[in-house]
This record gives sequence, C-alpha cells and structure tokens, in this order.
Amino acid sequence: DASTGHIARIIGIARSADGNLWLGGPGGLYQLDPQQPSVREVVVPGFPHLPLRSLIPARDGGLWLGSERDGLIHFDLHGTPPRRYVLHGGHSSAPETQPTVHALLEARNNKLWIGTGHGLELLDPRNGQQRAFHDDPDQHDSLGDNLVRALAEDGKGRLWVGTNAGLERATPGPGGDLSFSPVSLALSPTSPSAVYSLLVDARGMLWMGTNQ
Repeated sequence: DASTGHIARIIGIARSADGNLWLGGPGGLYQLDPQQPSVREVVVPGFPHLPLRSLIPARDGGLWLGSERDGLIHFDLHGTPPRRYVLHGGHSSAPETQPTVHALLEARNNKLWIGTGHGLELLDPRNGQQRAFHDDPDQHDSLGDNLVRALAEDGKGRLWVGTNAGLERATPGPGGDLSFSPVSLALSPTSPSAVYSLLVDARGMLWMGTNQ
C-alpha cells in the first residue's frame, strides 16, 4: 500500500543510472528513497495497473519491466512514452495473450534476453528484431523447459538459463541459433531442480537459488 509506505510483496529491485532504487511486484512499480526512507508508487503511463515479475536497469538510463500479463515494457524515466513489445509467446498484442516475463538480462552486446512462461526470447532494442527459443521434444539440444525463471551472463559471455526443470548453458550456433545443454547440480544430481535465481560473482563463480 503506497499510501502507508508498506508493500506486501517485492519481486525485483533495480538501481537506475540516476541512482534511484526501483521496486517491482504484483502491486506495480515503486520508487524508494533510502534517505527518508519513503516509498512512492509510480504509474507507468498507459498501464494504470501493472503487476511486475521482473525489472532491470536499461543501459539507456530507463528501465526494462517484465510484467505478469502485459509482456515486456521499456520505461523511459525522462518523459518519453513507454514502449511495449509483443512477445512470441503471445498470439496477439492483447494483454491476456502475453506471456509472463519472469527474467530479464541485458547482455554485453546490448541485446536483451527475456525469460517467459513460454520460452526464451531475444530482443535487439536497436532495430526491434526478436528471436524466440522453445522446448522442442523432437530437437535434442532445444531449450529443456519453456518456463524460464532466471538468466545470467558470465565473464566469457556465456548465457546461463535457469528453468523450471534445471540449469542450462546456451551455446551459439550458425545463423543466430542456440543449442542448450543441461547442467547437473550437486543438490539434485538425479532429478531436476527449478532454478529461481542466478548470479555471477566477481570471481566468475555462478550462484543459483533453487527449490531444493
């Protein structure tokens, strides 16, 4: 409840280029002033109620917002109208057909990886080109599960994907294709774990949070 400064649930926290802290959750987007401390609700123009599942700072100074039902949104903090991207997991631009965006990663090449409930997507914000990757039972090196919950890029530029069925490493192929290899985890060497979060530390170690 922004009127009282209390928020029931926070799913993501991001620091924008101007130093402000942003919070996202089922109640929407909030800005936190840690000096006060105080929290205020921020209404994204065109989206009066915007439940969020993920958010990260954009290199252009704005925010990438992953929503629960409105897909992917780029929120400019200087007044430019927000831009909504239609994802391949949806059958149209209607909000009810857009997949939930669980994870976002802006890679070193400035492209945006998007983890959804309907697979993994890649967006080049410079030209709007998009590419989608899905679980294909007939392709042995396809994405192992369509529910992508976490994403990370290591110091060598390798993409790690946390799904509802475990951890996978993505290997680039010709023509922009990706092949995915499952990685066995010590916590569950014989059964898959849902991977909820990924982090590469300063030493290059990959940390993950799972359901086990």
